[in-house]
Amino acid sequence: MSGSPRAGCLPRIGGALALDFCNTTTGRGTEAFVEHLFDYEDLLRWAVFNELLTPDAGAGLADRTTPDAQAAAFGAAMQARALLNRIFDAVARGRTADPAAVAALAGGYGATWNRAELVRAAPGYAWRFEPPDARADALIEPILRSAVAVLTGGELQRLKACPGLDCGWVFLDASKNASRVWCEMEVCGTRAKLRKRAAFRRGVAARRELYQSSGS
Repeated sequence: MSGSPRAGCLPRIGGALALDFCNTTTGRGTEAFVEHLFDYEDLLRWAVFNELLTPDAGAGLADRTTPDAQAAAFGAAMQARALLNRIFDAVARGRTADPAAVAALAGGYGATWNRAELVRAAPGYAWRFEPPDARADALIEPILRSAVAVLTGGELQRLKACPGLDCGWVFLDASKNASRVWCEMEVCGTRAKLRKRAAFRRGVAARRELYQSSGS
């Protein structure tokens, strides 16, 4: 049984499939780290919710793949996510991504083209990739292609990391003036406002106590 209550309902706030995949963890690098994907079942639920697979395709993939193949695919997905996190966490904070990580992404991305076909698509031709339910680990490939699309899309200045306490979710800021700060204003933004308000009240109380004690 799945160990995650949120694998199939995590908010899709990233603006790209690869970023939403990165956001299947919360609080990376902190003591409050939370994992949202624990096994292949969770991965499939996430893929269905993000419309990478239809419910029928997800169920069929689960039924026809062996436990060993599922475990290997889940391990590969977690390795891919760690790689993307290294890249996007750095870029979102204005740093240069680790060249080794970028090279590894390029290698994985290049491999997805090995199974692509150039097919007739009137009025011309188009590339057709394997469907994400072709095999247990095929759903990783669209995520890698999405990651490269983000990096080559010419808008990396809009890639941000949420500054919310123990959050760190990454997203593309699609606002007109690039003023978005939070992954979700009603979640991290509201929590920050509440913390600021509480700190202000504590400060007022402390000053009042100091005034009263000095005047006694």
